[in-house]
Amino acid sequence: MTGRSLCVRPSTAAAGTGSPCKARTDLVSIWSAVEKRIQDDAVAAHPAEFHALQETKGRQLAAARAVLVRG
Repeated sequence: MTGRSLCVRPSTAAAGTGSPCKARTDLVSIWSAVEKRIQDDAVAAHPAEFHALQETKGRQLAAARAVLVRG
């Protein structure tokens, strides 16, 4: 396979060849950008819910830090 092929191979033959394929197709950066857009859209669509989650996480982290300080 050459150029911008889709790197399609039987799964047994493809073992260990994922990285070159990912590099040729720019999979990781494309996947990351799409995932970020999906997450940003979800946060923008539900800001109150995500703010509540952020506050809850903050309280949980503060409680965990307090336990660690006490030993």
